[in-house]
Amino acid sequence: MQPRSRFLLLLGAGAVAGFIVWLPAAILKPWMPADLACASWTGTVWRGACEGLSVRGSRSGTLRWDVIDITFLDPGVTLDLGWRRDRSSVSARLRYRGVSRSMLDVGQANIEVQTLRDALPADVVLGPLAALSGTLVAEDVAVEFDAEGPTSLRGAIVLRQARLLRLNAQIGDFEARLKARAVTLRDLGGPLAVTGRLALSGARSYRGTV
Repeated sequence: MQPRSRFLLLLGAGAVAGFIVWLPAAILKPWMPADLACASWTGTVWRGACEGLSVRGSRSGTLRWDVIDITFLDPGVTLDLGWRRDRSSVSARLRYRGVSRSMLDVGQANIEVQTLRDALPADVVLGPLAALSGTLVAEDVAVEFDAEGPTSLRGAIVLRQARLLRLNAQIGDFEARLKARAVTLRDLGGPLAVTGRLALSGARSYRGTV
């Protein structure tokens, strides 16, 4: 690359960086997907928050972000994300490198199942979780995805103090272990013994055995 071209590239990169550092977060509003809304915006494009996040009308909590890195030659952005609603919270890092090769690393998640049901739109199907109470706990979970959905999984998610709502019956703790394109399910003791396996058969479909 010629010195003049390199200088112009650096100048443009600096202008873009300055643009997102100082502009208020509310400038993002026109680019929000149609089914997402914020009651209020705080901070800047670089470091800000969406207070009163709504997903298709559901009250979904508060989302905060902090831009960690931006690359220009290999276009992409890295964000630290934090979500909170009531006593539930998630901290994660999103490495977005285009729709074909992005990754979400969940450093910590502690989500009450009832809060999850309340935060998601009514048309989102939670499967067996819809009949349970308890707390989902995750650490070091990673999901690689493209435009069609998840392509690879890693880590473990534990459902603690699970209870059948209809019967008000305690059924113990359960673990979902994620590896490559499969999820292995098992109980961690308690009155209900469960083993099973889910395998991604496509970006938006899976096959399961229990």
